[in-house]
Amino acid sequence: MSDPGLAGYEMLVSRLDIIPGGVDSAPHRHDADLFVYVLQGSVEVELSGNKATHHAAGAMFHEPRNGLHSLLRNISDSEPASILAVFVIKSGRELVVPATE
Repeated sequence: MSDPGLAGYEMLVSRLDIIPGGVDSAPHRHDADLFVYVLQGSVEVELSGNKATHHAAGAMFHEPRNGLHSLLRNISDSEPASILAVFVIKSGRELVVPATE
């Protein structure tokens, strides 16, 4: 990245397709800032013990570095959902860290 303050950082991008009714409830953290754009459908997300939030196609949300991610769910039981996850991570950090709590 061109900003000297971001020396040693990189961006990683991943698309996640979630089957109808699909749920990821395995608590984990990302040792990176994560920006998520909802490409299709609607998802429910729970972060750091806060109330779950809903995000529909076209919405974007941020997961702060090392926040506890405890739920990602496709709200629809009949339509798939897709998200684009953009991680800003410093070299040498772990992308996914299982929660120990």
